[in-house]
Amino acid sequence: MWRKRNRPDSGTSKNHTGGKCREESGEDSVEAEAEAVSVAVVRDKAMFLLAGREHGRLELRQKLVQRQYPPPLIDSVLDELAERGLQCDVRFAESYTRMRVNRGYGANKIRADLQAKKLTRDIVEQAIIENDADWDENAHAALIKKFAVSDCIEMPDNYKEKVAYIGKMTRFLQARGYGSQQIAEALKRVSTRTA
Repeated sequence: MWRKRNRPDSGTSKNHTGGKCREESGEDSVEAEAEAVSVAVVRDKAMFLLAGREHGRLELRQKLVQRQYPPPLIDSVLDELAERGLQCDVRFAESYTRMRVNRGYGANKIRADLQAKKLTRDIVEQAIIENDADWDENAHAALIKKFAVSDCIEMPDNYKEKVAYIGKMTRFLQARGYGSQQIAEALKRVSTRTA
């Protein structure tokens, strides 16, 4: 059986952490060491998340808070990453916009999604403008993909059914975030193609 030896207090104590025994000269060095380790851990986790895809600052902060890292450490790490250019809201907005356009979403939906991620209005508008998407063509492609049978949409013969079907297509495009001009153009292309 092991017994604890009584030693005179010499102002230093042994701290057994991580399997290593080291001398300390006070609580300040322990806190500084723990903070340095924590900053490194938070930075590594943030870098791991950024390696997968771009993240907005708020989104990255929320993911780190969910992992129960201290908010002051998170903020300092995010500031450092932004200064080094490793996290950038503008780059995130451009990447997100490109991804959503490729999935068939319109400018209104993308704008609302980016604003929900707490990006500034300037960053959001810049990302949408710089994307240079042909919104009319994208709206038409989304209609064809959803409603087409072999590259053309078959409209019902009955007037009531036709109006209901056009309403259904309109609501679909509105939910996808297309504006009224883009919807009208897409519906016009559909009706001329099937006529």
